[in-house]
Amino acid sequence: MEERVSLLLADDEAEIRAGFRNLLDWNEYGIDYLGTAGNGVEALNMIRWHEPDIVITDIQIPGMNGLELLKHARSEKFECLFVILSGYDDFHYAQTAIRQGVYDYILKPVVAEEFARLIRKMTDEVIEKRNQHRHQVKMSRSLNAANKTIKQQNFISELLREELTQAQIDETLERDDIRLHSGRSAAVVLHIYDRPRPAVSEWADTLEGSIAATLGFLKHYYRGQRVIFGHMNRSSVILFHNTDSLSNLYDDTGQMLAALKSSSNIQAFGAVGTLSDSLRQIHKSYRTASQAASWHIFPEMGALTDTSILRSVGSQHLVKDERILKDIKACDTEAVKRDFEAYTKLLFFTEFPPPAYLFSMYNFLIMDIRSRLSAAGLQSYTDDAYQAMRQFDTFAEIKAWVLGILTEYANELSVQQARSQDPLIQKALEYMAENIFNKVGVEEVCQYIGYSKSYFSKYFRQKTNLNFRDYILDLKITYAQQQLKTNAHTPKELSLMLGYEEYSSFSRAFKARTGFSPSDYQKSFY
Repeated sequence: MEERVSLLLADDEAEIRAGFRNLLDWNEYGIDYLGTAGNGVEALNMIRWHEPDIVITDIQIPGMNGLELLKHARSEKFECLFVILSGYDDFHYAQTAIRQGVYDYILKPVVAEEFARLIRKMTDEVIEKRNQHRHQVKMSRSLNAANKTIKQQNFISELLREELTQAQIDETLERDDIRLHSGRSAAVVLHIYDRPRPAVSEWADTLEGSIAATLGFLKHYYRGQRVIFGHMNRSSVILFHNTDSLSNLYDDTGQMLAALKSSSNIQAFGAVGTLSDSLRQIHKSYRTASQAASWHIFPEMGALTDTSILRSVGSQHLVKDERILKDIKACDTEAVKRDFEAYTKLLFFTEFPPPAYLFSMYNFLIMDIRSRLSAAGLQSYTDDAYQAMRQFDTFAEIKAWVLGILTEYANELSVQQARSQDPLIQKALEYMAENIFNKVGVEEVCQYIGYSKSYFSKYFRQKTNLNFRDYILDLKITYAQQQLKTNAHTPKELSLMLGYEEYSSFSRAFKARTGFSPSDYQKSFY
């Protein structure tokens, strides 16, 4: 919409007032011409009523003169711009007007062209001032909202750490205007799926995307209700509700999740915790909700669960891994895949076994095989698999990742055997290792060793069970892991050093291998 500026004229001469009305096409200048006042008292009342942006007043008008009108308006905090008109070329009047903050001082008769330029300048300043004010108001509201969010997030953290007495909880609720009471409460934990895969490389290190959108949705959805919420990490959100009925809370959370998906296309898995007698005990509710939320790895369960799933864990048992170890020693990746599938089926003693059990068994499988192959000096995966598995959204991703580690063990043994038995392979591998920071492809390697591309590509695959691209990728990610553990380089620096044109490509490749983003991987060591 067009910005409009309001203007009031105060003059005791009817001819002057009529002349001003027709002096300009006010609408062309974006001016709402409010009318005229014949004396100072009338002008002050009109200022009080209309709050004009611009006041043009004669210096000598009845009731109170123009300077007195200006003084009264300023004392009542009106910020309109004043222009003083005078038929007297009196420097004393000009000095007084300037001291009292008049915008301009012009003599009669008014020259239309000069007056038009003055009006244009004044309207621009009025509009600019409005914009500055709007920006200040917006910033103030944003800061207030951010401050309230920070206080709410801190309060959630303090409750989970069990740091507050009942008196401190009551004091915080009142002081920070938190919309909860200290009575019966329950926690809900949301796991957010489908986090965006951004083109901007630094996204993975910021609280953006689906989590930020979810928090914005919750702010609108729970407006005025007795609930607070905050983020736990880049994939989960926590909510604290005042409630006397878990059944009602379960139904309400289900409706909220459906609305979240409908309005924002964000898919989340929710878990409702146990009922706590007071807000001071809500950490217990959070603990159960967090445990139940780990079932998010089975999206086929639906969008919501509660703590009843914790009581249906069934009979957990240890599954042996002898066949997989034998397959790896034989460097038979197809057999690894087949026997890993059989191993996984044995873990499913129920339709949805506890995620912690699955993580533990897969972690034991990786650690046991790595330990029993320790003499081979495997470099493919040497980190904390249990924590890495918790970074994935679904069991299908976890299963594929673990299988990737096991087949990589077999591939590494195959490469080691080829290196020790074949001087040509050894020469090629050494060249690739020495040129890890360059764009090394099959053409460069073949040129170095003196063989054709078609011949050596097949030869390399036959001897190592790997193609060039996969081996070079593994080489670079292994180097990146070693460097991130030393904190010598940032993830972005490593990405550039290793020849990646886009950080996002490096980040995806690194997570596919380790289970972590490069930034999270580095943070786990420092």
